[in-house]
Amino acid sequence: MDWRKSNIEAAKIVEQMTKKKEQGLIIVVYDTSEFKNFQNNPFSLSFISYVDFPIKIFGFCHHYVAIAYNMIGLVYNDKRKYDIAITFLEKALNIIIQFLELIIFLLLNYIII
Repeated sequence: MDWRKSNIEAAKIVEQMTKKKEQGLIIVVYDTSEFKNFQNNPFSLSFISYVDFPIKIFGFCHHYVAIAYNMIGLVYNDKRKYDIAITFLEKALNIIIQFLELIIFLLLNYIII
């Protein structure tokens, strides 16, 4: 399956989850060879539970989720897997940016009112 089809499929899954008010983590990858032994890797499973816990409690757009993504990114950085590290660090950054935009919006509304 090519990259665009994978993204379209992921978007459909996200839309279905949104309609059902479900939460989860969608991962779109080009090369699945690194994920073949994913279920047998306790290191990977601990990452999943580390991210799942704040997502289940707080939702996706929460600073605790950003902290989890940031910590995972730092671990991958230490392991010299920079592409994976950048992916997680970007996720953390995007959540923090959304969080700050919300704070700024609220502050501006309270200052104006």
